[in-house]
Amino acid sequence: MQESENDGVEDQEEGVHHGEEDPGGVTTGGGVRGLTSSIAAGDDAKTTAWNTLKGIAGGATIGGTAAAIGYGATKAGSKLLGTGVKACFIAGTVVLTAEGLKKIEDIRAGDRVYAKDVEGGKQEMKEVLQTFEREVDVLVHLWIGGEEIVTTQTHPFYVEGKGWTEARELTEEDCVLDSKNEKLRVEGIRIEELREPVKVYNFEVEEYHTYYVGAAEVLVHNDNCGRGSGNVGEGGGSSIPDKARDVVQQVKANNGTPPKGYKGGRTYKNIPLEDGAQKLPEGVNYKEYDINPYIKGQNRGAERIVIGDDDSVWYTSDHYYTFTQIE
Repeated sequence: MQESENDGVEDQEEGVHHGEEDPGGVTTGGGVRGLTSSIAAGDDAKTTAWNTLKGIAGGATIGGTAAAIGYGATKAGSKLLGTGVKACFIAGTVVLTAEGLKKIEDIRAGDRVYAKDVEGGKQEMKEVLQTFEREVDVLVHLWIGGEEIVTTQTHPFYVEGKGWTEARELTEEDCVLDSKNEKLRVEGIRIEELREPVKVYNFEVEEYHTYYVGAAEVLVHNDNCGRGSGNVGEGGGSSIPDKARDVVQQVKANNGTPPKGYKGGRTYKNIPLEDGAQKLPEGVNYKEYDINPYIKGQNRGAERIVIGDDDSVWYTSDHYYTFTQIE
């Protein structure tokens, strides 16, 4: 049985601020209110407002590599997809962990992060199963809670009244949720096309597949950043490895319990978060299992087995992007 902790986030480090509460109950970053309208003004006002926002955010910058596509609530067109279509964040983005805020590039398998089940509303610390890094050539800059969060175009943010929404589809009308379940308005958006690719990072969280980013602790999904990039037991085709069949056999023999030394039994929600990803048959409850043994601090690869309560068995070599039915 996997260990879980029901601790809230009340014991997190002091000094993590959520800004000021406006009369409508939406938290906005102090000092940022009104700046996005200035950005839409002339060049001088635009430059002043832009510099002010960057100063308030204090976030990571990518000097000399970016060509600005737009200011304010600019949305990305399909031509901006480039290579930056997976869900990740740039180095320096902080994540809410059991040890406090930690840079995403320093997250390791075995770390514990705060995660939320958006359907049930439960928030717990969950284990990081594996980490990913890749390069992209398009970024989305978001201003939320008085800080700048830099992500890739398709990273899903949880929007009040909409559900999971890709970063490139966010608008200044949207409100995201933080770790205290408070609403934070999206204060500004900018799409950036890079002259040179930049490294970005993500990780997989057990069971809930969510975590919180930034000092504002914004709820995001772990999505599919590193599809196929794990460093242990990678697949790459539709053939089923013997080790996958062995895990299936042992799981069935043990009434759904994973083999000793393996992770598994987590709910697979069957919600593709990337265009082109395969969706399994609906009306079935699924559980996911690793087919590589758990070694603390080491990635376990992109391969998984998914077993339905209708006795169907599916194998994925690329982290839920495509599936091959075994049984």
